[in-house]
Amino acid sequence: MRSYAIRGTRMATASHRALEQLLPRYQASKDDWNTQQGRRLEVEIGCGAGESVLHYAQTRPDSLQIAFEVYPPVVASLLKRLQLAELPNVRVQMQDALVRLPELALPASLASIRVLYPDPWPKRRHHKRRLLDADFLLMARRLLAANGELLFATDWRKYYEQVVKLAQAGDWKIAATGDAARDDRPPTRFELRASKEGRASFNLLLRT
Repeated sequence: MRSYAIRGTRMATASHRALEQLLPRYQASKDDWNTQQGRRLEVEIGCGAGESVLHYAQTRPDSLQIAFEVYPPVVASLLKRLQLAELPNVRVQMQDALVRLPELALPASLASIRVLYPDPWPKRRHHKRRLLDADFLLMARRLLAANGELLFATDWRKYYEQVVKLAQAGDWKIAATGDAARDDRPPTRFELRASKEGRASFNLLLRT
């Protein structure tokens, strides 16, 4: 069951060109997932336009930022931003992270996983589609290294409360909440939209 809905994917010619020319350049290779390379591996699921990916790539030059995003127009925009920024430590996976991440990442190999403003699926009958559930947290614990981090942000209080309960039941350490969990990352476009519409944001930092 997908945790996202397929939306319109119409793109301008420049976006098609960006996917064709830049995705092969930035797509992660098998070697990128090899922790023997001595790099800190950080994964972001649903990276959108890449605000936080670019931020962490710049502030953590010793890391490799691996960004999962499924929407072609958004990926095209991210690729163009990466080309302009000339950052060597970002890789892009235009694939479903729920399917590919367990196949690509070795157990205990990731330093952090970020999930910022995933689709909240607010209707009760759709809650089963939410990305962060008990199975996702089990997968994350298996892939994260000792003291690895899972950062979650949402503007839906009940989604946040649900994840807190699942984390407590799964024996995660709640390292920080609120502004302390937000770190110094720039706001995503969804965060800005929530603020403009008067909705508070909720941040949660979990550790293994």
